[in-house]
Amino acid sequence: MIFGGVIGVACVVVGACLARRFFRFIRGDCDLKTLSARINTRSFQGKVVWITGASSGIGAALAVHLAKHGALLILTSRREEKLNDLADQLPCPRDNVYVLPLDLTNKASYIEEVASNVSAIFGRLDYVFNNAGVSSRVSASDLEMEGVQRMFQINFFSAVALTRACLRALRETPGAGGTIVNTVSIAAAVQTPLRSPYCASKSALASYFRCLDLEERNVRVVNIYPGSVRTPIAHNAMAADGKTFGRSDPNIEAGLDPGRVADRMLAAVSAGQSEAWIAKPKELMATRLATWMPGLWSIIASKRADAYRRSIEGS
Repeated sequence: MIFGGVIGVACVVVGACLARRFFRFIRGDCDLKTLSARINTRSFQGKVVWITGASSGIGAALAVHLAKHGALLILTSRREEKLNDLADQLPCPRDNVYVLPLDLTNKASYIEEVASNVSAIFGRLDYVFNNAGVSSRVSASDLEMEGVQRMFQINFFSAVALTRACLRALRETPGAGGTIVNTVSIAAAVQTPLRSPYCASKSALASYFRCLDLEERNVRVVNIYPGSVRTPIAHNAMAADGKTFGRSDPNIEAGLDPGRVADRMLAAVSAGQSEAWIAKPKELMATRLATWMPGLWSIIASKRADAYRRSIEGS
């Protein structure tokens, strides 16, 4: 009798804990582990961090957060003027920030040449944040092959070239070695109409670096999967004519604040996680459905595809 009572109480306690975690999950904006993670300032204080795509959005938010935690920053994007403006506004001494403009559509050999010298800027390299990226708002049949190749160059090949050139410096990072943090996307797991090359390039990014993580012993890889975030990504997305889309879309407008995403990214990195999913509950649920019930997800996604297309194309 007593034993049965103990088992009953234990079941109630376990059930209550699971229910609490479930309700936190359905109301939260990231996976449970990331939701409860905390940033340890010692993870970043005095560490050298290279951020690509740093002039706006998540990259700029990462720079602000890391500056507050005492990191030494190397900021990269095509737009040098915007990088300098950001560097002047960061909450840290200006000498703690180095602006390194780089167009990631350049040939791999040039990207590797630039990247191979990055560790000399502050004398070491602790983190590489592969954050640069471009999206699409065009059907697979309408996008020219040059556009597909350009998207893979920015979202995938440039990150590979840049990281390959940094591996030696990251392996030699004092302590436990360096860390590579990739801004992937839930689009790597949940395919969306009008974004076929974007989804494919992000899937390639996630897979390549997960394999690299298995191969390296002194370099850690963290893949981050954000959902919709209020950044210029839709405005700057590739359209059918190869030009920029030129406007946002409803999902992006309703997305998470980039500061919140940057905060959770750094918490996940600081906590030693290998991945983090950061998105609104509806998007997180979609990733679970796509993974666990692909047939059901295909039915749901196909029914929503036309409505989504109309909202994007403004028809």
